[in-house]
Order: sequence, then C-alpha cells, then structure tokens
Amino acid sequence: NDPALNFLVIFPDHPVQMGETWKQTLEVEVPITDKLKEKVKLLRTYRLKQIENQVAQIEVATSLVTIIRDPAVQTRIMTQTPSGVIEFDLEQGIMLSRTLDVNDQVVGAFGSGTLVHARNHRSEKLLNESETVSENSVSVRE
Repeated sequence: NDPALNFLVIFPDHPVQMGETWKQTLEVEVPITDKLKEKVKLLRTYRLKQIENQVAQIEVATSLVTIIRDPAVQTRIMTQTPSGVIEFDLEQGIMLSRTLDVNDQVVGAFGSGTLVHARNHRSEKLLNESETVSENSVSVRE
C-alpha cells in the first residue's frame, strides 16, 4: 500500500479551476518491528498548474500528517512522501506522465550522530504503440 505507487489522480466532484487545489488523505501502515505496524496518515495535495492543448499539468505533494517522534520510524516513511508533476489528457481521461521526487533526511535514525538521506526520482510516461519499454528505459545511478 505504498502511496508512491498509487498512480491514480483523485479528482474532486466539481470542475477544477486553474490554480485550484484539492486534497486526498491516505492511511498507510509503517512497520515498527517485525510484527508491529503503526497506521500513519498522509495528505496528498494536488494543484492544477496549467492546461495546454487539452493536457492538464497537475502538481502533487505528499506530506506526513501523523506526528512521528521516533527517527527510526521516520526513515521507514520518508520515501512515501513524494512530490512532483502529473500530466493528464483531458480528452482521453488518462494520465500521460508523472514525475515524482523524494529528497528527505532524518537525523538520529540510528543513534546520536547519524543521518539518513533518501533521494528518489521516478519518471513514468505512457508509451504509444510504436514505442517499446526497452527503447525508452533509462537507468541512472549516482
């Protein structure tokens, strides 16, 4: 139930105006120990940035709502709060692309003087029939 993998854009029940924001609350389970999990609330905020050629550009940001005081637990949730941009075809009603990034750090995750820094970039694009995954797959390592 990784919200970063949830590719659906949840739209409000009314027409969205340029610059308007809408929100979605998500609940995920974070492992505390091998057997114990804690439910945590996330807030995903969408904003209609622009529409060009019937393609809506939607900004998305995911933030942690539940207060987590344990740095070790914070490290388990940090990759589930991506932000980025989604392109949505208004005529076809489909997502054309999305780019999501995580760049977060937790101090003291493994004791005094430790720091965990997580960076993740995910880019997805709907391919047309003439394209194949192997032609368009790119792997980048830093």
